[in-house]
Amino acid sequence: YPDTLKNVLVFMRVKENLDTGICGVQLENESGKISRSSSRFPSVTGLLNHSAGLSKLFPNLGCPMSEWDHSSTKVVDQVIGAFFLVRQHVFVELEGFDEQFFVYFEEVDFSFRAKNLGWFSVYFAGARAFHVGGALSQQVKARRLFYSLRSRIQYVCKHFNLPMIVMVLFGTLFIEFLSRLVSSAVNRSSASIKETFRAYALLYKWLFERI
Repeated sequence: YPDTLKNVLVFMRVKENLDTGICGVQLENESGKISRSSSRFPSVTGLLNHSAGLSKLFPNLGCPMSEWDHSSTKVVDQVIGAFFLVRQHVFVELEGFDEQFFVYFEEVDFSFRAKNLGWFSVYFAGARAFHVGGALSQQVKARRLFYSLRSRIQYVCKHFNLPMIVMVLFGTLFIEFLSRLVSSAVNRSSASIKETFRAYALLYKWLFERI
């Protein structure tokens, strides 16, 4: 919107906010409502709850901060990449995004590395942008799921220890696969079942190529 960038830059230049390295804004969806666009950093518990589908029933068990209405400015672990304003010297200090991540988790990894260097991520409620989540990737759902799962595995392999990696791998490769199939069957979506099989075929092919 006309004042979005101006308002964010004013916020970032306030003396009290000079330790804010990354800033996100309110994201308005196609229905005109504010999306839940901030997340906690991934944890084993959060990822396993997501894989089992528990985070859909109990939002506070997952990584996305979907239990918070996003009506106020707040320091968060990370804001999603739809609007991801970064101070130039922070971007240079971190040497940019890790290019192993494609489409997903690149901002999560960046935010985590920034936090480790003492920079904060802030969700700023004083500016707004329009965002239709997944608008383009809706056309390639199987490949979208593959990239999401692959990036998750890449992230945990980079930042988690071995026992944690094993738990997340088990949850991603087996629990979530079955959970997605059951959900698709309950919803009588044969297309979703096919997309899940295609995505996991791509994922297992990628994994075997790495062995």
